[in-house]
Amino acid sequence: MEPKDLAFAAAHVLDDKKATDVVIADVSEVADITDFFVIATGTTNRHVDSLVDDVEDTLKLEGAEPIAIEGREECSWALIDYGPVIVHLFQPQARQFYRLEHLWANARYYDVVDGEIVERPRPEAAQAEGDASAAPVDGQPA
Repeated sequence: MEPKDLAFAAAHVLDDKKATDVVIADVSEVADITDFFVIATGTTNRHVDSLVDDVEDTLKLEGAEPIAIEGREECSWALIDYGPVIVHLFQPQARQFYRLEHLWANARYYDVVDGEIVERPRPEAAQAEGDASAAPVDGQPA
């Protein structure tokens, strides 16, 4: 499975399992550690722990095995490492504290909106085109 497809699949699982503020960051052009971050928020320790299980179980059916899973002890921030895709699951306070989207502000971002993955306009692209709308990108190459 291609990294983008893996990231999108993880995002869909998280959205289906009621994670909030699910985003995908394509960091392939701005980071050496991975190609994609999938970032989402769970409501409680139990919800975050359940999201880890749901992502792992679903992606395993697609042939993807995690390299490592961290943070399950406390579940304020859990991480599932697939190599080219890293899934970050936070509780709200931890997500606000770490602000990964701020740290990787130069990445290309995708949001899950009503079950569809849509690309966020980049600030410079939106200004140049004068268009702040986003179009679905599921199944389309980047």
